[in-house]
Amino acid sequence: MKPYYEDNHTTIYHADCREILKDLNYNYAFTSPPYNMHLRVNAKKDGYVSRGAGPRTIGKFSQKYENYTDDLPIDEYYTMCKTVIDELLKKSRLLFWNIQLVTGNKPAIMRLMGNYEQNIKEIIIWDKQRVAPSSNAHIMNSRYEFIWILAPKKDCFTRTFEGFTRKYAGFDNLISISPMGKSISEHGATMPIALPQTIFKHFANKKDVIVDPFMGAGTTLRAAKNLNIKSIGIEIDEKYCELAAKRMAQEVLPL
Repeated sequence: MKPYYEDNHTTIYHADCREILKDLNYNYAFTSPPYNMHLRVNAKKDGYVSRGAGPRTIGKFSQKYENYTDDLPIDEYYTMCKTVIDELLKKSRLLFWNIQLVTGNKPAIMRLMGNYEQNIKEIIIWDKQRVAPSSNAHIMNSRYEFIWILAPKKDCFTRTFEGFTRKYAGFDNLISISPMGKSISEHGATMPIALPQTIFKHFANKKDVIVDPFMGAGTTLRAAKNLNIKSIGIEIDEKYCELAAKRMAQEVLPL
């Protein structure tokens, strides 16, 4: 498949990651999949209902995707995530999976955690320090997100990491970084570049090739390039491929 963009560090593909991951060469993964934000509990509170396709009315984040409605039924969302994780684990020495628990994914996330009980080596909590209040008065504000660290089963009997020496002894499994401040105006939900960059500094090396199958605006790729690490991004929405390509073409990007 012809890349959408390519330079000495980065390759971008405009595609469904489930269709091309098997054909790519990488050994490390970092990604944040869609959160299924638009699946809601129905009026009877005994099941779920989609908010429907098209622009939503709950703010900028809701308009993140043009070609994906982010409202899969729970079983389909679970299958989508499992399909991608299974494929990534075939080649990745480490897989970092960033996810926030929301109404539309909670049962699927719990099932995934159980399914990968022998692959989850560690869990990092991303503390976002400060978040906007929930629009629903009866819901707690969501200040944290999970970053699961998955690996092949044979490497998960202990919590030790190859290359993670005592000089990093002060590194905690809670990372406190605010998502506030500079963001990508064309993308409704981007992580701060400091998040993947912090993780890559401690867990990746110059020989790794990092893949992000849900690339979005290319933050994972930009963080890798800043550290002189090769990366591959896959994105189903072409406008984000273009946005990421522009970010990669910049030799220096303020952190």
